[in-house]
Amino acid sequence: MKFLITGATGFLGSRIAEMLVEKNHEVIALVRNPDKAAKLKKSGITIAIGDIKGQGKHEGTDERYRRRFSCCRLV
Repeated sequence: MKFLITGATGFLGSRIAEMLVEKNHEVIALVRNPDKAAKLKKSGITIAIGDIKGQGKHEGTDERYRRRFSCCRLV
């Protein structure tokens, strides 16, 4: 199954992302700062750069994901 995770560079989001990959799911992580996503990328997670406050589609977040985990906060 394909999942989109916002807040994947944070404490909760990164653990959810890694758990899903371990269970052989495809994971897309929407991140604001790609420098913080190096560990996720090494785990086989697809990195999409964007911000949940942005308008419209975010490059790399294929609209066909089945589930979404929103683990971010607005600041």
